[in-house]
Amino acid sequence: MPTLRDVARLSGVSPATVSNVLNNRTRNTTDETRRRVLDAIRTLGYRPGAVPPGSNARVARTIGILTWLAYSAPLTTYSYALTLIDGILTVALADHWNVTLISVEHWEDARAQVRLYADGRCDGFILLAPDLTLTIPDALRERNYPFVVVSSGSSDLRVDSVGIDDFQAALELTEYVISKGHTRIANLIGQEQMDDVTQRTNGFRQACLNAGIADPDRWIIHPGTYDVPTSSANLARFLDEIATLPAGDRPTTLMCGNDQIAYGAWVELTKRGIAVPGDMSLTGFDDTHYAGLVKPRLTTVRQPLFQMGMRSCEIVLAHIAAPTAERAITKETLAYELVKGSTVEPPRSP
Repeated sequence: MPTLRDVARLSGVSPATVSNVLNNRTRNTTDETRRRVLDAIRTLGYRPGAVPPGSNARVARTIGILTWLAYSAPLTTYSYALTLIDGILTVALADHWNVTLISVEHWEDARAQVRLYADGRCDGFILLAPDLTLTIPDALRERNYPFVVVSSGSSDLRVDSVGIDDFQAALELTEYVISKGHTRIANLIGQEQMDDVTQRTNGFRQACLNAGIADPDRWIIHPGTYDVPTSSANLARFLDEIATLPAGDRPTTLMCGNDQIAYGAWVELTKRGIAVPGDMSLTGFDDTHYAGLVKPRLTTVRQPLFQMGMRSCEIVLAHIAAPTAERAITKETLAYELVKGSTVEPPRSP
């Protein structure tokens, strides 16, 4: 197993310099030196190790799961992540691997947290719907750690990923709404910097344009977010705005970025005396337990979350077992299902 001293020898620097690069203490390190160190790490297949020197153990047998989790939103309310984690645990525990949960309240801080855990405590990582614009993968590549991204829709050819065809799923869901006679459709989208949200928004737009709806962006509600308090505030502002319009100009459908947001929307609509689906049709995404809390049952897209968790774990374990040079990038797209609940009906005449 290559050591830090091997990296130092190959790159022609001191072990202290290698340590500084690994820990991002590069104020006194030139870009050229940093590049040589990172090239040596990749060439040797070196990983920073928490396994004690001289130990026979080659791996810590631990997978790190990086997921968004806010103090105000406990994991028990985050059924999307819970189902994915169940799938991961099914594979990991069956093969006697441990799992470490790394919670991220702000993706802007995630890269620093990845550096903290990429020290040998974890052998590979699974990233649940991360914001990839913040170069989290770069921090893992620099340290030669295998990782898989779930539900990012990432087009980065260097990133292993598992998910669904978000563009096609959103297009099909929107086509279903349009088939019921809706042409004024509002969209309470998710986190706008996420690749999967971009794909879903594009699918929504394409379905609208295919149907001759000239301005599909008119009722896209910004800023996009999966944060429930923020999405609730955005929804309240939107409802206040459309209440001032003539009935014939108001949206007749509200499409939501996930089922939890759709459930919150249903609660708010009900409070305001807006009947679902009589006055406003409603859709979600994911088919989590929140879909069943909406009455009548929510129309949504079912993601195979448990299977996505299982496959992400199988892929990262395969990469951990393979030498760096033999890793082939895996981009796996699983089948989704349109769940035609009872919250989409033809619009009433104004």
